[in-house]
Amino acid sequence: MKIYSTYNDSGILWIPKKPENWAVCRSKALFQSQKETNLNNKETNVLSLTLKGVIRNNKDKPIGLSPSDYSTYQIFEKGDLVFKLIDLNNIATSRVGLVPERGIMSSAYIRLIPRSADLRTRYFYMQYYSLWLRNIFNNLGAGVRQTINANELLNMKIVVPSPSEQDQIVRFLDWKVSSINKLIRTKIKEINLLRELKQVLINKELLAKSNRKRVPLKRYVKSNRESLSERTSENHRIEYLDIGSVGYGYIKKKPKYYTFSEAPSRARRIVRSGDTIISTVRTYLRSVCYIDDDFDGCIVSTGFCVLT
Repeated sequence: MKIYSTYNDSGILWIPKKPENWAVCRSKALFQSQKETNLNNKETNVLSLTLKGVIRNNKDKPIGLSPSDYSTYQIFEKGDLVFKLIDLNNIATSRVGLVPERGIMSSAYIRLIPRSADLRTRYFYMQYYSLWLRNIFNNLGAGVRQTINANELLNMKIVVPSPSEQDQIVRFLDWKVSSINKLIRTKIKEINLLRELKQVLINKELLAKSNRKRVPLKRYVKSNRESLSERTSENHRIEYLDIGSVGYGYIKKKPKYYTFSEAPSRARRIVRSGDTIISTVRTYLRSVCYIDDDFDGCIVSTGFCVLT
């Protein structure tokens, strides 16, 4: 991509500078908004605007919400632009798509049709997509549901390079996105291989220890009755760990102090250094922790399984 020698003000808040030879116009100079209702369900190809673009949907097992009657949907043609500009306070949803084939989508969406068959629609899709990535649409919405309607969208200003420059920009972005996606796939493969290696090393070490002790590996699988132990304690002040005070691998809250006889009725498990405690209730809290010398001799809730 070449660097332009001269830039000037675009008059657009979110694109302050543009190459001098690029034009600026309102979207309605290049696109029009039109709704064609799917009367009598004449079109059955259901499309959905997702974070991965516009994809085919299964009307019998649709992704997301779906109507009981698709006659309220509107028809889109290949090459149309689709916008979902409602509830703009939600920044984690799709907003812009390029329609790959004829199909139907929600009547709440905005359909923009190119006024000319020669229009490089993909370039303008990328420009609108950039606005979504930068949360521009989200900051322009009005009303209780923060909505941009079709007229407001058509009155938005856009920058217009020459057709040859539009083609260059699209080719460059397609190449860069393809390169990045390839890198992502490579890294995902590397991560999966490292996970496999990690598991192999763990299994190898377990087998090695098992062989050194001449204990069959199956002996590592024990019932709770073999793994759990209950202990008694002298009547002195002792630390008490409840479920909410233990995170994944660490103590996240200071323990309370009780004598063993005064502790809550559920606090009847004593743990020693080297034990592992695992929550068997509210498991979504991920309460799992190895007990070291700092908490040797503390008592825990009966909501913990104690592995000794």
